[in-house]
Amino acid sequence: MSNTTISLNVMRGVLEQLPLMSGKIVDDTRHEKVLSYLRLFLERQDAVTQLLGWNVIGIVEQCLDAASDFRVSSVAIRFLGDALNAHDGAVLWAELGNSSILSWISKAGDSPHALVRVSTLYFLRQASLKHYDQQFAKLLESTDYSRLLLRRLQDSSYFVVSEACLLLAQLSSIAQVDDKLDGLVSRIAQWQPDKISDKRKISALAVISTLVLEGNERASEFALQVFKVEQLEPYLFESDTIVRDKALDLLELTLYRISKDALDKVLRLLSNRLEYDGSGGKNIAIVLRCLAAAVKQLPGNDKLNKEQCQRELCEQLANMAMRIIMRIYPDAQTPATSNDIPTMSIIEPIETRILAHLSGKCSVGELRQLASEAARIIREHCRLYSSSSMTSAINGLLGNSQVQQHTQLLHLLLDAAERQLRASLDARPAYWQQTLSELIGNFAIHASRLKQLFNVVLEMPQGISPSLEQAVRARLADVEWEARDTALEFIAQAACHLADMQAQMVVTKAVADDVVGLLKDREEYVRASAASALAALLKSSHLDALHWWLASHQNLQSPAITCLLEDSEAIVRRASLDFVQALMSVESSKEWLSSLNHRLLYALADDPDFEVRVRCAQLLTRLTFYSLHCVDVERRAIDELQSDALLLDMCRDSSRYVRQACLQGLKVLTKEIVPVGDRMDEGEQGASKRVQRDGSQTSGLHLLSEKLRNVDFTRLEESLSAEHLYEEALDTQVERELMKESHEPNDGNNILDCY
Repeated sequence: MSNTTISLNVMRGVLEQLPLMSGKIVDDTRHEKVLSYLRLFLERQDAVTQLLGWNVIGIVEQCLDAASDFRVSSVAIRFLGDALNAHDGAVLWAELGNSSILSWISKAGDSPHALVRVSTLYFLRQASLKHYDQQFAKLLESTDYSRLLLRRLQDSSYFVVSEACLLLAQLSSIAQVDDKLDGLVSRIAQWQPDKISDKRKISALAVISTLVLEGNERASEFALQVFKVEQLEPYLFESDTIVRDKALDLLELTLYRISKDALDKVLRLLSNRLEYDGSGGKNIAIVLRCLAAAVKQLPGNDKLNKEQCQRELCEQLANMAMRIIMRIYPDAQTPATSNDIPTMSIIEPIETRILAHLSGKCSVGELRQLASEAARIIREHCRLYSSSSMTSAINGLLGNSQVQQHTQLLHLLLDAAERQLRASLDARPAYWQQTLSELIGNFAIHASRLKQLFNVVLEMPQGISPSLEQAVRARLADVEWEARDTALEFIAQAACHLADMQAQMVVTKAVADDVVGLLKDREEYVRASAASALAALLKSSHLDALHWWLASHQNLQSPAITCLLEDSEAIVRRASLDFVQALMSVESSKEWLSSLNHRLLYALADDPDFEVRVRCAQLLTRLTFYSLHCVDVERRAIDELQSDALLLDMCRDSSRYVRQACLQGLKVLTKEIVPVGDRMDEGEQGASKRVQRDGSQTSGLHLLSEKLRNVDFTRLEESLSAEHLYEEALDTQVERELMKESHEPNDGNNILDCY
């Protein structure tokens, strides 16, 4: 909802009643809705001026009263913080110096309510964005901010910890060097993981991560100086999953800036951890996840780019990962992956220890986990680098029955294959086209991943492999209905987006015949997609040769079309109406006309699904328009359908979308018919550029012209506006009771129900 629709009276009423919100309101989200509504107002250029005129400072002071609901205090202080960064926020900041609000802020950081604590930190962060002056410095000193931040970074609420991290990053990024903050960060960085709780571990990692990600260059560099990358090791191998994930996130951020020496140190630490691994494959999985993070981030590391070492390292890690998977699934038909290239000395001990572990007794679950973690390395490598040997190895694994039963591994390998294809379509196109066809024809690949492969086909800059047609036909016969549906969607997109020769190679008569057959599929989604695909084929200018063939297809005669339009599912009826309109554009086709009757059109015009009614209105428009240009026999058949009367009747539909479709159709008909009626009134029928009409047609034109003249287009257009849906709520006079909770059911704070 745009801020221009907010009435000043309503806004002022909501603001003035904010301190009076009942503490009996159980639903906390109601307060957040009020805050969202208030924030919309701040987009106005004169928002701060209006707020000051309404005594916003006095209202907020009432909300911060000790007897007030803490949720109301939170809403008020966060709204005030946002207002400080609105246009003319400096004026509001200056006025705060004469109020009790800043004094309240200095004490509220240790409130017993987490919502108040997080709101206080939020206010300080918002104020620091534009108002770091003497008044703000005095406010910080009054809060004893370094100790306040230390307490809040160890808060029991993660939301408070997160906001404290953001405030610390913001304060650390301000131009002045703050020894207190630097000392705080140094102190946190030196916490001993084996002597602190999991919550403090999460806080420490969150502080460093936020400084690296959100702070300026000075703050980021300082954080990485006091927290060395090797300090991450104990965090990475923590038993607590949240701590471990936070450490992995920080490792990714660090690898983006790491030097060659520091990287070597990390790899040696990981190798040493495997040497003393007494926890089975758990540590191996963590090491592989760390290596995947390295392959993901190192290509963007400017320091390593200068030394030209990151690509070789990434390739070595990807080849190592492939050998690990091949050891787990030895039956896969995969070629050797660069065994003749010497392994880097820094990686060799890691691979040796992992393969030695795999030679022992491992559970099926452990083997699957390690295979998935190794596949993550391959996926990240394929994002930037491509090679035919790696693609062949991935294809071999995808064809393995054991791999196909491991869903997570299958999806990771398929992601890798897709990235390889996207990165190398211009090189050796014939090879990659054949590879793509083989992947599409692999029945182990389910619908969601199949769609990704079809998208690659649509992006191919060159020709299509002849084998793709067979692969598409195979998926049209898939036992999984989602795969059939995905293949049909691809055919529709191919008809619209591929070039002439490409589209003709994908959508052959055999493929089109399969699509027609799926109009009788047992799944309604497949039937709808088949109808949509046929509509796309008929609309495509690249497939002219198919148009007549489809129009005369024995399974697309009038009984079949009528059956589609009478389908029990609305989604099929929608697609069928699109198909009939597309069929009307084929000059040689007249089956669509004999498939329609007045009873059927009346039922579609009164369909419970509004999208069906929208398409029905569009069809009625085309029928009426078509009757102006067709021969007498066809015109009489259309007159029996009474399409013009049905269209006019649908102007009273309850849905504004249906009324909009009717309005658009009537405008087209008015432009076409009314001028003709005027010329006929003046005895200028012979001057018309349209075909000559007999007396009955002339009479019909006069009648339709009169009906169109009687349509109140202005009123019809006004009924299409969405703004009237909010008008009553926004123009309501705000009363005190609207901000209170009543004991009566369904009676309470309903002012924002429209929001």
